Amino acid sequence: MNMNHPFAGFPSIEEYIKERNAPGISLAEAKTLAIPHGPLCRVEYASSRSGMAINDFDEDRYILSRTDAGAALIHRKTVGSMQRTITEKQYRVGEESASEIRALVERENLIAWSKMKVDPDHPDARFQPVDTTWSSSLKLTFETPDGEGEMTAAISMEAAKQQGDRDVISALIDLLRGCIRDDALLSEKTERSEGSPNAMGFLRFPEPNDAPASKGLMCPVCGSPERPGNFCPECGAPKKWICPACGTENKRRFCTECGQKRP
Repeated sequence: MNMNHPFAGFPSIEEYIKERNAPGISLAEAKTLAIPHGPLCRVEYASSRSGMAINDFDEDRYILSRTDAGAALIHRKTVGSMQRTITEKQYRVGEESASEIRALVERENLIAWSKMKVDPDHPDARFQPVDTTWSSSLKLTFETPDGEGEMTAAISMEAAKQQGDRDVISALIDLLRGCIRDDALLSEKTERSEGSPNAMGFLRFPEPNDAPASKGLMCPVCGSPERPGNFCPECGAPKKWICPACGTENKRRFCTECGQKRP
């Protein structure tokens, strides 16, 4: 494989089609299927509700990330679609809570749940016209076995529902929500925006992190463009760190004084 190719590392079209058309596995198989992976890096759960009325939309998104300082949880609440209000709060997560989440993910082998697929013939999969629709998603990100990259497992909530084991997902969601405590609040911000048409005529809504990024600077942990604030909005990593070798305060991946790599 030519690693200099812009799509190096991505599956080929043939591999993608093969994976998409492959039959899903059962819950019993998912609980025993071994998928090599490294430590859990991030958990992202989102739940949304959309009604028939204009602007009738709300979403709760929880993003738990591992950082150099421990773990942090971002709770992003979105209300409205055309006139949108986004409230984002970041919380410090204690090691006990983070350990409970890691233990549940490993105990239930949730990385393999991504291999379960929706059965279109299942009674719950039949379309029923309603005035309000709900949707949810769950993504788990792990280090690769060699520790050199990341791998993501996207779990179909509908497939998990069809398989009949809702208690595990509910327990994970409860653990995420349990990290929200007033005494652990690190930061809070609220943004309001109006939908505006894009070049194709569809409404385009500013994202929470649409503020201009610092040119050329990226988070040294996850690589996302740097934004204003003391923590990375994508992974929760603190922007500043103290070099353990010389004591210099730094913001980049290597110490500017002695060249020591960020721990």
